[in-house]
Amino acid sequence: MGYKKHKQGFGLGAHYFTGKENWLGLNFSILSGYQPKYKIVGPCENENKVIYDKNILQSGNFLNIGYSHSFTSSTNDFSLSLIEMNAPLVIIPTKFGLQYGPNTSGSHFYYRPGIGFRIWHFQFSYNYNLMFSKASRTYSEKNLFGISFKYTIDKTR
Repeated sequence: MGYKKHKQGFGLGAHYFTGKENWLGLNFSILSGYQPKYKIVGPCENENKVIYDKNILQSGNFLNIGYSHSFTSSTNDFSLSLIEMNAPLVIIPTKFGLQYGPNTSGSHFYYRPGIGFRIWHFQFSYNYNLMFSKASRTYSEKNLFGISFKYTIDKTR
């Protein structure tokens, strides 16, 4: 209970994705915002009543940069997402990236939109992986399920 101040600043996170392979990585957001749930209770007519109830978590990231590594195939993955809405529903409409590794012939670009939900700082998501190169689609991940921990480093005082 009580007012919980929103956070604005840059965001840090760690994530784990699984599909054909297991991926572990980190991400950094240039601008991140987080508003937790809160309730303000105050005296009214000799009893405590709810004055304001903000019962929905809100969070978002702008310009998210990520790196993931597959320990199965030693493939590296770099991603860039322009905007992510992270709470209460996760919507990732603009995630693009590049994969390269020892088992691939060169670099391969992809588009990976995602949906999911968030509880506190934990995010659960499903991502569809669309490789731009038709040759790389046969061995690449198509469906990824992930769990992420995201935290906003507050730079307001």
